[in-house]
Amino acid sequence: MASMCLEAERASLEIKVNKKAPFLFRSTDDGIQLYYLPLDARGNSMCGENDKDHSTIQVVADLEQLYSLKKASVHQSQVFIIRHENTWGRLKICRNVFEEFARQYKIFPRFWQHMLSFGWRHNENEFGFAGFQFRDFAVGRTGSNNACEFSYILRRVEPNGRDLTDGQSPWSIRQTAIYHKIAPGDIPDLAITSREIRPISTFLLVAPSLFAERHILRGVERAREAEEPISPCLRDWKDYMAWVENKLKEQLSMKDRSVAQQVDGNITFLDRQHIHELEEYTIDMKMILVNMLNNIVQVRDQCQKDCLDNSTERVQTCVYFLEEFNSYVREADMYVQRAEFLSEKVRSTAQMLSTLLDYEEAKALKDLGIASQRDGKFLSALTLKSALDASAVKVLTVISLVYLPTTVVANFFSTTFVKTDNDGKTHVSTEAWILAAISIPLTFLTVVLWWLFVHLSTITVELPDNEAQPPRTLGKVKLLSWLLPWKPSRKSSDLETGIVPGGSLPDVLTEGVCTSNTKMLKH
Repeated sequence: MASMCLEAERASLEIKVNKKAPFLFRSTDDGIQLYYLPLDARGNSMCGENDKDHSTIQVVADLEQLYSLKKASVHQSQVFIIRHENTWGRLKICRNVFEEFARQYKIFPRFWQHMLSFGWRHNENEFGFAGFQFRDFAVGRTGSNNACEFSYILRRVEPNGRDLTDGQSPWSIRQTAIYHKIAPGDIPDLAITSREIRPISTFLLVAPSLFAERHILRGVERAREAEEPISPCLRDWKDYMAWVENKLKEQLSMKDRSVAQQVDGNITFLDRQHIHELEEYTIDMKMILVNMLNNIVQVRDQCQKDCLDNSTERVQTCVYFLEEFNSYVREADMYVQRAEFLSEKVRSTAQMLSTLLDYEEAKALKDLGIASQRDGKFLSALTLKSALDASAVKVLTVISLVYLPTTVVANFFSTTFVKTDNDGKTHVSTEAWILAAISIPLTFLTVVLWWLFVHLSTITVELPDNEAQPPRTLGKVKLLSWLLPWKPSRKSSDLETGIVPGGSLPDVLTEGVCTSNTKMLKH
């Protein structure tokens, strides 16, 4: 069952590697592939006293040289280095050389999980970094000798040295993968006693910074290989946290000025975005530091086990070594706690800025409401004035209706009923009664027909909700019922003014709005 799970894990890992390989390795196998530093049986650098600078590290340019180094690895410890083009660039090694290196040195497959964290990419995913990987196994013909290998990733923060624009960070998060194998060596030199022989270590450092590389190579000469990758990764976190806190204090200072000035537009959405960026920084910082603390503890425990398994000659050295490692654990734990406090502070500031933004938005909405109310009063005054003007026009219209029949008849009979003779005297015809006999009934008939038209006809106003739906009837209006004071039981309405007695609106206006978009009038 375990073998089946292991095969499934390897198959899944192989799919991921094949997918990521074009973005992880360089395409050509020419030039330098690997850098390495040989160590003697006691763990000391085999470079001369004047060759301890990292520029004297030897290079591996082809597979033949790699095979030669593998033969020498049973007698001496070795440190290999794979460099990269830039933080998010490809590794400076081709795939076939790396796979051959892993095959020759029998690197366990789980190290690929750390390798997949490198290469060309658009953005960083903090959840894509694997944790501490370990394997314990037996070596030798009888299997009586124990060996182990482990790998982990250490994240660090470094100044990026870029020409920054507004809003950019002067810091960048980098990572280094470390592989370490500890196995018994085969030292034929009789001058070296068994107590003096140290286990053979094989190191592989992937994408270290130049500072970390120098620091590690100085450390291996002091026989303190395991903890030396840790120190560079802890160096700049304090300064990075100080930078985040300073950016936060700038926002707090701006917020205090805005509050003192009664929030007159100094807080903007861009300020909230700056705080959001600081929130992202602190969240990533907490994840990185927690993972790094776990890796440091795992490496310390493994090195402590290695110390206990070796001769008592190294007990005092192990005590100093473990004490220094414990100091790294305490320092990393302190950074985790500081990151938690800083994250809480950033979150509190973000919440306060959000509250201020909400206040500004509410204030703007209140001002808009006041302006709308002022405009509404102005429109009400205009509506009232229009209503009065419309009433005056209607009075004139009624008067015109009363005099219209008389005017028509008078014009028709003007040459018959009134005459002026040569003496300037005016004579009214004896048949002038015909004017009254025709005008009065005609006037009465006009008013009656108008009244019947108004009260026996209705208007149906229809407005479509949208083009896809049929029009809906909004209501029916009795025209000019206000002209009938002898019917007080009927509520009058004014289609033009929209005003009814008692200050209420007619039904048609409570159900909809009649505009020039009226689609149909039915009589």
